[in-house]
Amino acid sequence: DTKHIPEAVAKVLEQFGRIDILVNCAGVTGKFQSLLEIDNENWDFVHTVNLKAPMLLMQHVARHMIDRGGGGRIINISSSSAFRARNSPMAYATSKAAIVQLTRCAAAELGRYDINVNAIAPGITATAMTRALGNAEALDGLAASGPLENLFHRVSQPEDVAAAILFLSLPGSRQITGQTIHTS
Repeated sequence: DTKHIPEAVAKVLEQFGRIDILVNCAGVTGKFQSLLEIDNENWDFVHTVNLKAPMLLMQHVARHMIDRGGGGRIINISSSSAFRARNSPMAYATSKAAIVQLTRCAAAELGRYDINVNAIAPGITATAMTRALGNAEALDGLAASGPLENLFHRVSQPEDVAAAILFLSLPGSRQITGQTIHTS
């Protein structure tokens, strides 16, 4: 429920005193429904978790970053599904595509405060969410050929995404903002 976001940000600030990096990485796929089938409940649930909550977190954390003098990093997790029109639940794919544009808009607004805002769009990654697609062998097959094929022909590991997050959090990425990094 997004109504608890201001309280959650306040608790983090109370405990740590400041926020320098925000990573919005929560996500749900929802039901696999087509345009002609999708119901409001599924659409609203997916877009609340995948789009509204990250936007509200960005808003509250960015205000804090500005109030303390500026500077910071915001990293949003999108998905390769944002760039595909097939083989992904429609509500999920559209919410992750919207995260890419939200990232660009936020980067344009927050750059003057020295706040970098970027996104990462992982491909098929070995997570609890992808276990529904099958075992490790089935996932490897999807990455090697088929609708989720990537250039490495292998499933990404969570550490691959974490490495991209780390890079975007470090001073060496200070000139990168408004971008989406794809992790095959």
